[in-house]
Amino acid sequence: MKEYTINTAQYFSLLFFVLSFLCLADFVHGTDHIIESNITFYLIHLITGMGFLVFSRLGTETSIYFIRSVGLAYLLISLIGFQVFQEAFLQTNSQWSHVFYLNLMNYLHFVLGIILSFSGTILNNRRRQIAITGYG
Repeated sequence: MKEYTINTAQYFSLLFFVLSFLCLADFVHGTDHIIESNITFYLIHLITGMGFLVFSRLGTETSIYFIRSVGLAYLLISLIGFQVFQEAFLQTNSQWSHVFYLNLMNYLHFVLGIILSFSGTILNNRRRQIAITGYG
């Protein structure tokens, strides 16, 4: 179980490192290649990736809690984004491409939050099952 949890956290770490470097590439080039970003997005994804890597080395339980916490944070970010999106859309006459992009990012954060939260819950349930029965 320990190796499975650590590997899961390391895969999420790799995902966030890739996201951070995609954000950095777009920031350095100054064009909208993949992700419209700034240095803040780069740093947030980089720090999150480093967090996954560090917490994967601290043990199973801390790794699981970190995965679930990041998932809940991304769910919260997406819900706030949906609220801000709705208010901004109702108050301004934005271009549809910009409106679509903002809402797409909210959906991506929402899906990522669901995946992380669900993964953390599955890992936690499996850890408990192994602790009680001795096998998974």
